[in-house]
Amino acid sequence: MIRSSTPVTTDRDLGRKRILRDLRNIKKSFISTGIHRDETAVYPRPGGKAPRVQDVGNWNEFGISVPERSFLRSTFDANRNRWRKETTRLYGMIIKGTITPEVAMRRLGFEMKNAVQNTIEKMKIPANAPSTIRGKPQIGDNPLIHRRILKRSIKSKITLRGKTR
Repeated sequence: MIRSSTPVTTDRDLGRKRILRDLRNIKKSFISTGIHRDETAVYPRPGGKAPRVQDVGNWNEFGISVPERSFLRSTFDANRNRWRKETTRLYGMIIKGTITPEVAMRRLGFEMKNAVQNTIEKMKIPANAPSTIRGKPQIGDNPLIHRRILKRSIKSKITLRGKTR
């Protein structure tokens, strides 16, 4: 009889499978921040057809029939590097197992939504025309605030593994 003095080693998974699964899930995921297609808000207009908030957002973002007041593109341009750093930090937390991909994406989406809403709230230039201010005295000098409909319509949605949440 031959006996071996070599000890038997058992290989244990210390989290590699979870890390690979989480990274695969993130690959098929994204965050969408803005005014989404399913938004139903409209701007009240006495005696006329009420425009949808998506239309008002597009008109202001791209300067269609009104001065251009970019609130989406300008926010993303201003925060791109900060959000890249935050994404890297969140990836590290996912790999360590201290946060799930869904929670990480919700955090970043929340931050993005707040940044866009802050841009809308602080927008001053180009100012409203005097006739607009006379017609809507409650809005003051902020050209994107009218009952805060546009600001409230900004949402972040995450799509994780092809499913929007």
